[in-house]
Amino acid sequence: MKQTFQSFIDGQANISNISSMDATFTTPPQIIKKLGLNMLEVKGEYPTSPIKTTFELQYAADGKDWKLTSIQVYAAIKRK
Repeated sequence: MKQTFQSFIDGQANISNISSMDATFTTPPQIIKKLGLNMLEVKGEYPTSPIKTTFELQYAADGKDWKLTSIQVYAAIKRK
């Protein structure tokens, strides 16, 4: 798990301030087919400064539940 988030760790990304913000969807959440599975795709952003924090999430249908299968977050990081 640490390897997955290493770029966030190395860049000292801090997205803690989004907990008090409302996300805006950049496209409506939609069901797509991927590898023969129904996937819920959610794309949006938070109004962080100096740049917006954007996200793309994908969930796979699992019975009546949705399981997170993909997460991409783009946030400001500190340059070394």
